[in-house]
Amino acid sequence: MDGPPDAKDLQPFVLSDIQASNPDVRAVRKAWLKVNLKEERKGKAQELEDSNKRARLLEDQKDDLDHILLGSTSVIRTRKEELKKAEYRICELGRLLDKSLMDKKEIKLDFEAQIRDLRDALKKCEEKLSREILQKEEAERNCHHLRYQLEEATRRFAVLESQEGRSLKKSSVGIEDVAVRGGSVTAEIKSGSLACSSDSSRFTEYWIPAQPSSLRLEQYCSMLLSNSLSLCSGQKSGFVDALCNLIISTRKCCNHPYLLDPTLSSLVTRGLPVEEHLDIGIKASGKLQLLEKTLVEAKSRELRVMLLFPSSSGFGSIGNILDDVLCQRFGNN
Repeated sequence: MDGPPDAKDLQPFVLSDIQASNPDVRAVRKAWLKVNLKEERKGKAQELEDSNKRARLLEDQKDDLDHILLGSTSVIRTRKEELKKAEYRICELGRLLDKSLMDKKEIKLDFEAQIRDLRDALKKCEEKLSREILQKEEAERNCHHLRYQLEEATRRFAVLESQEGRSLKKSSVGIEDVAVRGGSVTAEIKSGSLACSSDSSRFTEYWIPAQPSSLRLEQYCSMLLSNSLSLCSGQKSGFVDALCNLIISTRKCCNHPYLLDPTLSSLVTRGLPVEEHLDIGIKASGKLQLLEKTLVEAKSRELRVMLLFPSSSGFGSIGNILDDVLCQRFGNN
């Protein structure tokens, strides 16, 4: 048998304290108790050594776990800081998004209001354009009608001119006749050099047509167009007022265009020498052109001429215009 026997195998041989009075038995018993105690101690020592090994291993693992835990803690702390920064950025982006949405909403409302205003303005412009088109069509019809009337009046004046030309050829006049054709307004010229009786002064009156200037025709057509709607409206009050204004303006225009619009003098002579202003003012009126030709012929024949014109006061009257022409062209005498 290898080694000591087990305790259970020795149980039949173990004696109780009462029966173990024999010294040999007690010696054997002590020996086996020592052997069992030694084996038990040896097993406990082995268990203790194993426990120590496991403890040392656990200590090593604990150190490793501590290092790992410390690294994980720093990583977790870093991740938490990054998470806080990301959360802060998300909050900032959220506020920016809310602000941009509010701005977008305000811009949208502003654009909608502008679009409504533009639509209203476009609608008003379309309505205004429609009215202007209708007025333009009406004005064109009136213009055609007035043009026809003007052509008819021109034709009648041409007939009268031919008749007056034939009558002038038969009469004896001290001044050579000046032929001017195409006029629609007549000039009144009374000569004091004609035959007179010994009892009282008598004047023979001749009506000589004077061709209107282009400036006067523009004024006349502009007056007709501006009053065409009132003249063709059919309303009595508007028609009478327009007709009165047209007659007054036509009288001024027939005398001289400067009387109707005093600003024309500065417009037509702008940028020209002062010496040419008188020629331009004479050419602006057909009456003054005819009068100048007549006075030049009368002066060459050494005839005396007396001019009669309606009296008027104020700056820019026909008397002032005639005075300027006579003084600058023919002198004070």
